Amino acid sequence: MGLSFAIPIDIALNVAEQLQTRGKVTRAWLGVIIQHVTEELADSFGMSRPEGALITNILPNGPAAGSELRVGDVIVVFNGEPIGTSSALPPVVGRSSLQQPAEVIVMRDGKRQRLRIALGELPDEAELLAAAGRADATLDDQDLGLRLRETDQETRETLGLSRPGVTVEDVRPGPAEDAGLQSGDVVLSLDGVAVDAPEQWREVTASLSAGQRVAVLVQRETGPVFLSIRMP
Repeated sequence: MGLSFAIPIDIALNVAEQLQTRGKVTRAWLGVIIQHVTEELADSFGMSRPEGALITNILPNGPAAGSELRVGDVIVVFNGEPIGTSSALPPVVGRSSLQQPAEVIVMRDGKRQRLRIALGELPDEAELLAAAGRADATLDDQDLGLRLRETDQETRETLGLSRPGVTVEDVRPGPAEDAGLQSGDVVLSLDGVAVDAPEQWREVTASLSAGQRVAVLVQRETGPVFLSIRMP
């Protein structure tokens, strides 16, 4: 069986030029965490249809940290290329030039806004994971009334967890307290979706409808227990 792999000519030329001038290939980096735009989210953002990449977090010290981009912006066009889904954004950013600002169109407050964003060079994997880890270590969900953090190794060993889940650090009056969630609980899943990082909790809750009641599986010292929580 023969296999054939085709590389777009613009990418091939870009790689060749970088190897000649710099001796290595670099990729551009925006420094944001994004998620898919559902029909419900599109409606809530005043969009006619789901498209683009929704910014859920801006990494500290990343290129976007000092830019006009905001959490909640939906990137719909990047350097003239339409962004149909969130997965389309990273490769478009990666092959962008570092020599000039990127032209970005975002949906904000139901209107399109044009921004110019200076990109940075994609750091190595260790630096990138460290930056993402600092941004995602905790999450304060003000709507549900709880704060979540990454589960430390000691807690995992004490509870015998095969997966990390996310630890409830604090609970305030609100839907989480009404559901019976307690500080120290380790959330393993929400609405049947595994949750192993605070950012995943945000992604799942963003896909749920107001008033919807869903099951949340938590691990306690006494064992696992299902609770029912209503989305605000």
